[in-house]
Amino acid sequence: MKLVSATGNGDFGLEINEENRALASAVTSTECEHNTDKGNNFTINTGDITLTDATETTLLYILNESDDPIFIPRINLYPGASTGGTGDIVLSIIKSPASGAIITNANNCDIISNQNHGSFKPFVGKAYKGATAEAPTAGTTTSSTRYSTFVDTKPVSDNLIILPKGTSLAVNYTPPASNTSQTVQVSTTVFFQDIVV
Repeated sequence: MKLVSATGNGDFGLEINEENRALASAVTSTECEHNTDKGNNFTINTGDITLTDATETTLLYILNESDDPIFIPRINLYPGASTGGTGDIVLSIIKSPASGAIITNANNCDIISNQNHGSFKPFVGKAYKGATAEAPTAGTTTSSTRYSTFVDTKPVSDNLIILPKGTSLAVNYTPPASNTSQTVQVSTTVFFQDIVV
């Protein structure tokens, strides 16, 4: 016996053998793959930001304005060489910053790109890049990481972050002491979760 789907969504069936066992096949995909196919997956990259001091600076701000939650699996810092800099760097995630120069100045990230190159869905929210000394004035620090070297890729966050509608985050960076010039980028790939029912 074969049971055929009555939903009209393609040729799907379920076979019942003589032992009354169901025989089925399936294609599985990760949430990221599924949402890329749906046009819900975006790369966000600040582009080059040149920092001319050693003051804590907000490099990235993301706000979700969609009804769907944003999933952020990973955020990376790509630091260049520092002129005059010595010692550690510090990276922090700020939860729901309410104000700050990066929000007021509203400079869009250089890259906000749908990873499905056949999709024209826009990113529903804000993605701003910072500049020297742009730090949020309100928000809660949810993680802070210190590195003794400031070259090569540095993970800002390896843990999944979820932004429901109306919530936001910022990435803060403190350059090495005595820095007078350092060019950095922050990059992440995010997806709006498409609920399958």
